[in-house]
Amino acid sequence: MTRRVIATLAAVVLSASSVAAQSAGTYTVPRTPDGQPDFQGMWNNETLTPFERPASMGDKAFLTEEEAAARNQQSDERRVAADAPSEVRTELLPAGG
Repeated sequence: MTRRVIATLAAVVLSASSVAAQSAGTYTVPRTPDGQPDFQGMWNNETLTPFERPASMGDKAFLTEEEAAARNQQSDERRVAADAPSEVRTELLPAGG
């Protein structure tokens, strides 16, 4: 029992000393001109997780397998529609315009 306590204390002391030996980094958070954190960059909605719970969910905690499959199908259809090529204008523009 005593050996376990000593070994545990030694592990705690060694890990605490290695943490204390680390120096703080020189990283500074990028800021906007008015001093707010700068969140510019590439952001996407890969997870498609809503910020607010949809009212249509009511008190349901989980989707059924069928509901999840239907939502995945709708998401796939929206993605295909968004990736479809748009109409291309082929007529000539008037001169000077």
